[in-house]
Amino acid sequence: MTRICAVIAADTPASVEAMTAEALAAGAEAFEVRLDAFAEIPDDLSFLPTEKPVIVTLRSEEDENRREIFAKALACGAAYVDIESDSVLRNIFPKTRVICSYHDFAKTPAAWEILHLFRDLSTSGIPKAAFMVRGPADLLEIWKAAVVLKQSDEPFILIGMGAAGEITRIRAADIGSMVSYCAVRPELTSAPGQITVAAAAGLGTAPV
Repeated sequence: MTRICAVIAADTPASVEAMTAEALAAGAEAFEVRLDAFAEIPDDLSFLPTEKPVIVTLRSEEDENRREIFAKALACGAAYVDIESDSVLRNIFPKTRVICSYHDFAKTPAAWEILHLFRDLSTSGIPKAAFMVRGPADLLEIWKAAVVLKQSDEPFILIGMGAAGEITRIRAADIGSMVSYCAVRPELTSAPGQITVAAAAGLGTAPV
């Protein structure tokens, strides 16, 4: 099942809680809490929402600090931590609690390259990759890769970025993605082509 995942990029515990409540009311079924939105991350992470699955993301080059924060987040009830494919931390935590992610903001590779990448990412956790979609040919490569990925019955996240890739977010369930990342409000989009929680809820997440 594809879950509508609200991206929570707030800079205080109180604003995280307020945005979480807003997202829930709009139809969110999971959360990604972007701790990199904080100027200073609190020692106490008990404000993380745990009523739905929560992914904790923290983009930073301070890996030792991130290791401690990720460990604390998992102890506080986070379902997953998102760790980049080139990070020294990608094999530190249990695979079942890691989303191993890759982003290409320039292009979408051929389907066989996407599948090769996903095989590598899956050695460290749930594989996640986002590619910039430049047109219909790129969408076809994503679709061909998704057909193969779905046959494994293992969770994965596959996203097409940009205006041309918006359909991959709208029809995330058809692709087979574990989650569809959505903004709480239009002005809070965190990636090109991202739609809102309310829009995703209105469209539905069941495959057609």
